[in-house]
Amino acid sequence: MNITIKLVEIKIKDYKYYTDVALLVDREDFLNDLFKLRKKWGLDKGLLKYDQKKLWSSFPWRNTKEQATKHLKTIAPFEKRMENAVLMDTLVQQGRFEKFMNEYEKARRILPSEDFYLDIQQLRKKYRRPFHFDQIIGHAVIYGIVRNVPCEMEILEPELEFYQYFKEPELIIKFSPLAKNEDIRDLLIKEVAKKRMEYEKSVLGGILPKDTAKTSIRKHREWYWLNKKQGVSHGKILEMEKNKYADNTIAKGIQRYKEKLSIRLK
Repeated sequence: MNITIKLVEIKIKDYKYYTDVALLVDREDFLNDLFKLRKKWGLDKGLLKYDQKKLWSSFPWRNTKEQATKHLKTIAPFEKRMENAVLMDTLVQQGRFEKFMNEYEKARRILPSEDFYLDIQQLRKKYRRPFHFDQIIGHAVIYGIVRNVPCEMEILEPELEFYQYFKEPELIIKFSPLAKNEDIRDLLIKEVAKKRMEYEKSVLGGILPKDTAKTSIRKHREWYWLNKKQGVSHGKILEMEKNKYADNTIAKGIQRYKEKLSIRLK
């Protein structure tokens, strides 16, 4: 799709979080999806000004009483059935679980705010990002600006017997209450770090070298947008940087950034 869309501003100081956000919101396929979503919700002509008093997840902030009543009445039978783990197992075994969830989602979309929230979740899952990216994508769609959104962490309890059907890119750490502190520490240092690296490699295309990443990722993004989106030549960018980089540094930086944005999601 040939569209013109401004970059999503990233107002995040932390290098790791900045990189995580940039490598999503600058992908060509994501920008195309972002454009479609804004068009659906009437934001293609102009984005909204950030208002911290309004929850992004309640956008478009126009649910009517009639819609809310119909919504609750429609989803109630679905949610009652979802409380029955045996029934959920049966649906999976019979190959009817996906159809059930599609019908449940359709019922939820009666409410405009739920419709929007499901659009955001759908986009996040498409790009295999963890759940805290809902707010990141929501803000990108509505405001075009992403502010500090720390990675949320919690101890997960297996309260839902059928939780395995709702797969998300998350790490669940399970250990005996009798485990020693040093064993838990070793698990976090060795195994969790290994799993994080596997995820980052498959979804983010690996991690930038630690010794240069803090100074390069922001520059690579800036050069990428100047060159690809505004048509500024490598030589002109070098002049703008007052020739403080080697001749091929600009081209290499842009190319590395493009490669990370083009990673195929498995």
